[in-house]
Amino acid sequence: MVDHSFQSEMRDFRPPSLAWPVWALAAGQLALHWAAAGRYGWFRDELYYVACSRHLAWGYVDHPPLVAFLVWIIRHTLGDSLIALRLPAALAMALVVVLCGVLARMLGGGRFAQALAALAACLSPAFLAMGSILTMNPFDILWWTLAVTVLSALLQRDRPRLWIYLGTIFGVAALTKLNVAFLAAALLIGVLFTRNRRWLAQPWPWISVAIALAIASPYLRWEQASGWPTLEFMRNIHDSKNYPVSPFEFTAMQFAVVHPMLFPIWVAGLAWLFFSAKGRNYRLFAWAYLALFVTYCLLQAKFYYLFPIYPILFAAGGVAIERWSAAGHRLRWRPVSVAILLVTTIPMVPLTVPVLPFSTFLNYNALLDIQRHLRFERGRDRQLPIVYSDMLAWPQLAATVAEVHAELPADERDRVIIFADDYGAAGALEYFGRIPGSPPVYSAHNAYHSWGPGPEPWRTVIAVGFRESDLRRLFAEVTPVAVSCVEHAREPAIPVAVCREPVVDIAAHWPNLRRYR
Repeated sequence: MVDHSFQSEMRDFRPPSLAWPVWALAAGQLALHWAAAGRYGWFRDELYYVACSRHLAWGYVDHPPLVAFLVWIIRHTLGDSLIALRLPAALAMALVVVLCGVLARMLGGGRFAQALAALAACLSPAFLAMGSILTMNPFDILWWTLAVTVLSALLQRDRPRLWIYLGTIFGVAALTKLNVAFLAAALLIGVLFTRNRRWLAQPWPWISVAIALAIASPYLRWEQASGWPTLEFMRNIHDSKNYPVSPFEFTAMQFAVVHPMLFPIWVAGLAWLFFSAKGRNYRLFAWAYLALFVTYCLLQAKFYYLFPIYPILFAAGGVAIERWSAAGHRLRWRPVSVAILLVTTIPMVPLTVPVLPFSTFLNYNALLDIQRHLRFERGRDRQLPIVYSDMLAWPQLAATVAEVHAELPADERDRVIIFADDYGAAGALEYFGRIPGSPPVYSAHNAYHSWGPGPEPWRTVIAVGFRESDLRRLFAEVTPVAVSCVEHAREPAIPVAVCREPVVDIAAHWPNLRRYR
């Protein structure tokens, strides 16, 4: 028997027809990421996710499981080249561009509003950077934007099955990045501050919550069984790693990194949602943005944590500007605004997507001199974008360690192990050193710690990235033998030492070596 109500709901939720520039912009952004995907090298976290995909689990110290499962699928279908690995991130951000157009159309925008919203998402340096590497962030932005799109459909017509889709999206998002919990809380505040609070007396929103929790439950059970290690990780990075951003700096970064010339669009969108009669039905998104902004300021969060909420502001801004410019004498501002946006954002592309040869990029970056104003971590001032500096040094490090291994006495080469200070070095040594006879690689950093010190006792160890004083607490004999040096890398000089005669039982001491940060 045909379920006509279901067919009706699907027709209501079918994405509206879009202006062709939306599709063109999404395709152009995807092509840009595809063309640049193999340049410069592997990002530190990408190597880590490849390692996690070899140890599939329902959770990890520093992230939920979805990204590791995704990498496992890519490796077993498309291979583990950079182009294959980065394709899903590029696709996710291309979909975000399309969804910005969809949102503008749902808010009542015409062709110009759709195109302007999509252009903002396509050219925002923040969004371009998210699509250029494989991390949790592009999928986080995608799930947020999908959730907002479904919620916009609910605001137009309260169809029960849409709550099922919403709960599913939130559940999958929770398996991607815990940041989505802030979106859920912010949307709840938006609901409470608007007439949509009537939803809370209905069963379907609570069914949606139950669906989200059911989907996320394997990860939550893993956290419980593991002693909630992510809480320790989050405390550590807040206290000792992340740069403590002041409210002023957090605000300034929203203008600078999203891009100064996009400021009129998203601020116009925020004002339209808050104050216009046409935007009243979607006002909960304005309250949600405000709640997120205040929360992240109070928590001194990284400034990019707010990025996933901008698609709805781009869409609302497109609608607001389209309506403002509809009068005959203002129509001329439409091509002017687009031209200004293109002229001011395109020069930023090489800072977010590796389109230039590296030597050319160094000169270009020095000319703009922007990076020193961006702070991510304590004690780290950079001349290069942090993503680019984290793409350097890994093959060279693996080659240096391979040379050290080859120079060991023959009776030690077969039983030596590699001990890396952080997951980036460990992931690089596993990936670039994967030849028959290569020593196993261990680390006490984040998820690597949970994989243990290995079944064999440690005798001879090649230690990578440690201070000599730290190694002498573990080994009686510590001999610095090499330094892997790569200019412009995040760690331009990585020390390598050969260690012998452990003074502690490494297996028994392993819990004390744990570093969650």
